[in-house]
Amino acid sequence: MSLIPWVVFAVVDHAAPSPQWAALSAAATAVIIAWPSIAARSPRLLDLAAIVLFVALAIAAFLVGPDGR
Repeated sequence: MSLIPWVVFAVVDHAAPSPQWAALSAAATAVIIAWPSIAARSPRLLDLAAIVLFVALAIAAFLVGPDGR
């Protein structure tokens, strides 16, 4: 399950005109997948790392813009 955000990132990045939406989609997917373990107060490190990574990528992509690919 933890690799699904990476697949979403790859698919959306290939289909979308800009990387912002790929990173944002992957971040949302990572949060959705990790939510049950976060709610149970036993999150997995890989899920938390994916959330941090994709949120950071989304922020960077929106700051740089579509030309910074």
